[in-house]
Amino acid sequence: MAATATLTPNANGYVTGANVMGPSSWQAVQTNDSDSTYVGSGMDAGAPQTYAYTFSDPSIPSDATISDVTVYSLTKDMFEGGTGTLNLLVYTTSNTTAYFSGDKTVNSTSYLEFSESWSTNPATGSAWTYDEVNAGLQIGVKETVGSFPIWTTQVWAVVNYTVTPSTPSVSSPVDSTTGVAINPTMTSSAYSGGTSHISSDWEIYDDAGLAAGNRVWYKSDDVSNLESITVNTANGTFENALSGQTSLANETDYWVRVRHTNADGDSEWSDPVQFTTLIAIVPGAPTVQTIAGQTQQLKVIIDENGNPDGSGSAGPQD
Repeated sequence: MAATATLTPNANGYVTGANVMGPSSWQAVQTNDSDSTYVGSGMDAGAPQTYAYTFSDPSIPSDATISDVTVYSLTKDMFEGGTGTLNLLVYTTSNTTAYFSGDKTVNSTSYLEFSESWSTNPATGSAWTYDEVNAGLQIGVKETVGSFPIWTTQVWAVVNYTVTPSTPSVSSPVDSTTGVAINPTMTSSAYSGGTSHISSDWEIYDDAGLAAGNRVWYKSDDVSNLESITVNTANGTFENALSGQTSLANETDYWVRVRHTNADGDSEWSDPVQFTTLIAIVPGAPTVQTIAGQTQQLKVIIDENGNPDGSGSAGPQD
């Protein structure tokens, strides 16, 4: 779910025009107070007035993905029947250049809202970055008189952004662990970043290349096992080399990875962690003993992990 941050002027920027009604240019456009404070175009059509502003800390998370920056103004024409031209602007300190919207006609004596959205940084042509917005951006307006002057009483901007989860890591098993059970429990690092953790994806491969044909077990969009999961048929699906199986194979190398999801999207996949399952224990041949003219036959029962389960028995045999 996208979040927003509102940018409000807190100081004059790289340039300020000459027609200010108020204690200073930036204070004149902080709030909508109608004609009490404003910045104006002046009367000279050949000398547009440009006003730029820095702004208060927008409190955008440093790992945010910024969707767009939209600059707004409340602007009007001074007298009925007049027209003027407004251009909204962003100024990037990285290359000390102002970028203007197209011309917007102002012909109302009531303050109307005007806006221009920049989905990319016009200085780079690429998506906005946290640093470009947080420390390298100014916003403002350029006003050009028409038949009558125009006034702007408020300037602000809105930044739309999302924060996907931080990339998790696999905390268990530890990389290169051997002797791992064939129905192991996998654990991820704690969730971090953005809105609430809503699901996780888990995958196990039998090759380090992580090709689709080498995925042997997975669970997608798991809303229950967010940070820990046991590998079995109840929690996920065995496929490819392990299709139809109920556990991993003994004495085999595997690679596990995980990613977290919130309302804004998926994290990156964790780095894969390699582990090796335990060696299957094959029992030795039982010993037949003769006791007082009888023989004893030993029966040993082995569990699914190759370990004696203690339920064997011995009995007399003729």
